[in-house]
Amino acid sequence: MSEYAIIFQVLAALVALFFIFLTYMNTKTWRWLHVTMTFFVFGAAVAFCFYAAMALKTRAAWIKLHADLEKQVANTEEQLQLVTHGEPKDIENKQASIASLREKLGRTIIDRGRIWRGCLPQTFDQQTGVAGLLTSPAPDPNLPPPPVKKNNIAVKTILFVFREAALPDGVRVPAAYIGEFEVTAATDTAVTMSPRVPLTREQIAAGGGPPVTWVLYETCPVDGHNWFAGLDAQSLGTLIPQQLTGIPNNDYQKLIQSYTRDGQQAEANDPPENVWIEVKFLKEYKVPVDAAAAATSVDSNPFNDQGEATLERLRRANPGQPAESVTFGPALTQVNTAVLDQATAEKLVADGICQKVRPIFRRRLTDYELRFHTIHLRMHDINDRGRRITLDNLALAASTNQANAQSMLVEELKTKLTDDLTKAKFEQAKVGKYIASLNTQLAAVQARLSELYKSNKAISRQLAKQNEDLTKEIERRSREATAKSP
Repeated sequence: MSEYAIIFQVLAALVALFFIFLTYMNTKTWRWLHVTMTFFVFGAAVAFCFYAAMALKTRAAWIKLHADLEKQVANTEEQLQLVTHGEPKDIENKQASIASLREKLGRTIIDRGRIWRGCLPQTFDQQTGVAGLLTSPAPDPNLPPPPVKKNNIAVKTILFVFREAALPDGVRVPAAYIGEFEVTAATDTAVTMSPRVPLTREQIAAGGGPPVTWVLYETCPVDGHNWFAGLDAQSLGTLIPQQLTGIPNNDYQKLIQSYTRDGQQAEANDPPENVWIEVKFLKEYKVPVDAAAAATSVDSNPFNDQGEATLERLRRANPGQPAESVTFGPALTQVNTAVLDQATAEKLVADGICQKVRPIFRRRLTDYELRFHTIHLRMHDINDRGRRITLDNLALAASTNQANAQSMLVEELKTKLTDDLTKAKFEQAKVGKYIASLNTQLAAVQARLSELYKSNKAISRQLAKQNEDLTKEIERRSREATAKSP
């Protein structure tokens, strides 16, 4: 219609000019009110025509849009059915759908259990380890209250708790293990937990600090070869930042290398436990994958001790049918290659069932629950030994202080003894001088005594001689006197 727009515009102009001419001619016989109203009616009619044309155009556009949208809705519903349930005629399930991907996801995370992310700790007693958390964020008071998102956590549920940290892209991942807790009280939006074993100082430090979020795992995370398959070192460095691991750079690079090399060609210096063998089957070989009897309880383990599926949704056999197996072999309908441990691969190669293709590096999987328990016991042992060493250090410090006090006392006694020795030596010197003086006097006295002794001896001889002389004289006089008497 756009090519006729100029024609319609010219006709509208001619009609307007003709109306103006008629109005001017009618002014000779009409009154001013009639002329004015006629002009207004003409203007209103022109405006009505424009609005009517616009309404018709809008209606035509909306009718066309409605038809297009109905067609799009029909196509979208058909695509939605295909995306949700897949092509009904696709028996081999070559085209992925939400149902098939959900089943594949269920097979992948069957051992993971339920997870509650972004939980906000409200209370955390660092003495007992009792914690209270909100499993749903607090509602915004400025907005209508949203429907309650129930956590469906029951009392006595065992939960493995981690502290979350944000990666550079904003994704929050577990960064530190806080501990294994048991739920003591639960509501639709909150839980109260107590640790099953006493927390260490490191776990208390990981749970405390600035406002953080926790993530709760119903089942301790499991390790697998497929979680990080196809990722390069840069992507792994983003998912596992070194600052969150707290390990030295050399050990961190070895850790990243073990993930990037998982499933790649093995090297000559790789440990034997990390080397598996890729084999190609030359003969038919069957491996049972279904347990003999299917599990009847949803709480049963998905696999038995032999690794055979017990749950119906994991079994290859249809419900009620005998257990099935996976067939390896060279045929197109069989599994042609596999990666086996060295013992199994060598046995099958020796039996002529398959041949070696190449050695494969396989990262050793980690049993995180067992590792956490082991590390926890080891940390408790180290802390106990640390406390014992601290007590020994305190006792040793006390003994050292006592020894130092005794040493100071001995030094004091030594100083006093030294002073006493000095005084004793001084007194000894004085006594020596006094003894020397006494010895001199003694020698002089002895010399004098010797002289006196000699003198006495001489006097004694003289007295003896005089006594002898006197005795002789007395005897002589006695004889003379006797002789003279009659």
